Amino acid sequence: MTDIPPLCVVDVNVGIAANGQADVCAECEFECVETLQSIMERGRVAIDNLDLIWNEYMGYFAIAGEPGMGDQFLRWIHENQWTGDRCERVPITLAATGDFEEFPKDPSLGAFDKSDRKYVAVAVAALACLGPTSVLNATDSDWKHHEDTLNSIGIPVLQLCPDELKE
Repeated sequence: MTDIPPLCVVDVNVGIAANGQADVCAECEFECVETLQSIMERGRVAIDNLDLIWNEYMGYFAIAGEPGMGDQFLRWIHENQWTGDRCERVPITLAATGDFEEFPKDPSLGAFDKSDRKYVAVAVAALACLGPTSVLNATDSDWKHHEDTLNSIGIPVLQLCPDELKE
């Protein structure tokens, strides 16, 4: 099982895999389930104040918290997002270009998936105001392609299922 960082941003693909809704091996699904359980038991997660991550989660998971671990994670966020001790709502700024002010201007991130930039923006903003923040990924190869650049700016990416990364 992956050690949970002090504060993390969780890509939606982790919950999708934990719900058994991704084409992944049983070990990957189990790793995602265990990771989300650990976060809910003793971790902290960061989401954005614009509800972009929340809305993406809502598109994949059931707020009732059933039947899968991704659903339970959404429910947990719903119950903890205003407490500030387990779930941090981090301010990010949508730029006129459609990108985020917090997204690094590094040219090597130019091809980074637009739909995942909100996670990077939250991680960068959380790092600035709350301290070390990691991104958790299960199946998206974009995180692997840009991992070195993200690490160099202080955003570690934890690959929960390195053998399952999809192009």
